[in-house]
This record gives sequence, structure tokens and C-alpha cells, in this order.
Amino acid sequence: MVSTYEIAPSPVLQPFVRCFLYREFDATASELCRPMVASHEFVITFNLNDEQVLYRPPESGSPQTDEGMKSMMVMTGTSTQHTGFMVGKYRHRFFSI
Repeated sequence: MVSTYEIAPSPVLQPFVRCFLYREFDATASELCRPMVASHEFVITFNLNDEQVLYRPPESGSPQTDEGMKSMMVMTGTSTQHTGFMVGKYRHRFFSI
């Protein structure tokens, strides 16, 4: 199950920030393999778990490879194609701006 909460910024931040987003989902039963889809905006996402999230580039050919980068924070910009995969088998909690 995925829970998403979207919070509007204060009026002084609205010219710069569309929203704050808190997202939580449980992937303890089976490993999550989520494609990082193209986006029309810039996003900063913070991982609120103790475990780092594994991001695999699309060039690795398969999301099941051991290649990748672990990170507690990810910045993404505008893109026209997917940029890789987010992989993990635990309860995910993220805060995005």
C-alpha cells in the first residue's frame, strides 16, 4: 500500500515550491523495483529510512543487476526518458520538495 500526503507551501514559498510530498510504502513482502520516470520539474527527495536506497542506471540493462548507487538524497531535474530504477526490500519513507 502506498500512502501519499501533499502539503502546499506557505505563500512566501509558492513562487518557488509547488508542494512538499511525504510518501510511504511497504516493500517488505517483495522487492520493490520502481522505474524513475521522466519528470517535468526539479525534485529533491530525502530518504527518511536508516537504509540507503539503491538506484540503478538504465544502462545496466536489468534492474536485477548489482550495479548501482546508494544514496540518502536524490536530486532530479527535467528529463525526457526514465533515468533508472529504485530498488529495495523494506519499508520506504520519502520527503520530497
